[in-house]
Amino acid sequence: MLPSILLLALQAPPPPPPAYPGAAIDAHVRAGRYLAALDEAEHRMLAGEDELLLDLFGLVQSYVGLERETLETFDSMGAPPPAVALGSSPVDDAVALDAIPALVEAARGRRIVILNESHHMPRHRAFALELARALRAEGFDTFAAETFQDVAATEARGWPEPDTGYYTAEPVFGELVRGVLALGYRPVAYEWHPTALPGADARTRINTRETAQAQNLLERVFQVDPEARLLVHVGYSHATEDWRDPGGPGEVAWMAARLAKLTGLDPLTIDQTVALPRSEPVHEDPHWRRAEERGLLDGPKLLRRPDGAWVVVGSYAGKVDLQVFHPRTRPVHGRPDWLARGRRAVAVPSALAQELPGDERVLLQAFHAGESPRAIPADQFVLEPGTEPAHFLLVPGEYRLAVQDAGGRVLAALDGVRVE
Repeated sequence: MLPSILLLALQAPPPPPPAYPGAAIDAHVRAGRYLAALDEAEHRMLAGEDELLLDLFGLVQSYVGLERETLETFDSMGAPPPAVALGSSPVDDAVALDAIPALVEAARGRRIVILNESHHMPRHRAFALELARALRAEGFDTFAAETFQDVAATEARGWPEPDTGYYTAEPVFGELVRGVLALGYRPVAYEWHPTALPGADARTRINTRETAQAQNLLERVFQVDPEARLLVHVGYSHATEDWRDPGGPGEVAWMAARLAKLTGLDPLTIDQTVALPRSEPVHEDPHWRRAEERGLLDGPKLLRRPDGAWVVVGSYAGKVDLQVFHPRTRPVHGRPDWLARGRRAVAVPSALAQELPGDERVLLQAFHAGESPRAIPADQFVLEPGTEPAHFLLVPGEYRLAVQDAGGRVLAALDGVRVE
């Protein structure tokens, strides 16, 4: 007979899993207290919790417009790649084509386009909106995003709130959501939400999730509308089409590959996470640097060789069809130039500027007029004490501007700001 203490242990429910260390930071973001989230993350970093929270810290920095700091945080998460003498490069004899028209041409006749992103880089979402706008004119009608959660509520009201998704709390992603809804895309959520995979190895977890994602897209898009034309927004490797050890014990295939197999459709797959600027040259792909040295990157580009082959470098070579080479960021009114594309620069109105405190860090925010208090901001950026505010970058419309402190309090607001 088992000792009574062991019987009690066997009958007792299992202990709860350890609390997610970033829960408090996420709660601030969901409540719209972005500066409080940044303060909390910075405090946790100083307390030595960087191993647990460095990724989330970088995300929060991206949410409040700190692009340079975001890149530094994410580049610090791993050792830089070993320096190599590049020698020749497929970039050397390539010509650069403007990315959007080249992608539209490549997408003609396709039913599925899959574009990836780095989750800490809002510039990828700004580019995704440009692509969505161009593809809508070509007949694409469905937009699926890995991060989407409650798309029915989002579609009904027409703007993103915390229930829309996780990464959609970032303002550029929020504008991507508004943009695709205004263009008439049908939004689709397709992420797999498991209960648990106890003891599963990484390969099993990848294959299970990717299979479920592809199946969800099949059921929610093509079984609903067999003629649908689909733009899918994913993170990183979900866009890859290679299939390792198919049917064997080491099989690994990500969502794009599995969706192609399920539907019988060949997706156009696009990477934008490799060929781009980083915090320091040592972290940058050497082929991207060669393209920059050749003066090819005066905007987002696709590179094509004389034989017609598209240049795809780094970890996605042979795994995706195309790769976007993004240029180095340059400041425009104190903000990134990529964000200024299609937006108007708006100085902080004097009526609001005179209410700015001079002795504390604040967050300047712009909200679309007519949306609920829980709506994701259209734009926001941090203002440090003793510095001049940058400009808002906004699409035409009417806005409410606000100043928020680290406690989430609105120190000042200005309604009815019109942007033509």
